[in-house]
Amino acid sequence: MNIRRILGCVVLCLIVVVRGTTSTATAMDRDGNWLLKQCQDNPGDSMQSFWICSEYQQGVLDMYDRSLRDSKDAPRLFCFPPGVTLNQTTLVIVKHLKDHPQYLHKAGIDLMIQALAEAFPCSETGTDKPK
Repeated sequence: MNIRRILGCVVLCLIVVVRGTTSTATAMDRDGNWLLKQCQDNPGDSMQSFWICSEYQQGVLDMYDRSLRDSKDAPRLFCFPPGVTLNQTTLVIVKHLKDHPQYLHKAGIDLMIQALAEAFPCSETGTDKPK
């Protein structure tokens, strides 16, 4: 594990602890409205929202990667071309959420995966190569 990832985990833990003492939010509250609020904030305006958005995305992406490694038959839902950044995926997710406000009541993780699948589709065979 590199120092950047460790630092990110430490910051996320601190945010969760601080946020947990001031909020009664649960995993069920992590809908599209919550995700949009966290991810559309300008990092200069709210570092807490920036870190929550970034670490939430990284957690979902790590979980997705792990599920692909654990199950060889799992279909790839999205395939990143080389050079895609977390900032870029944030912009894709925010755009998707703003373009589809009728779905903001749905689970944030589902909306995030849908946004990434539409923006970064895999080839017909489900390989890592984008269309």
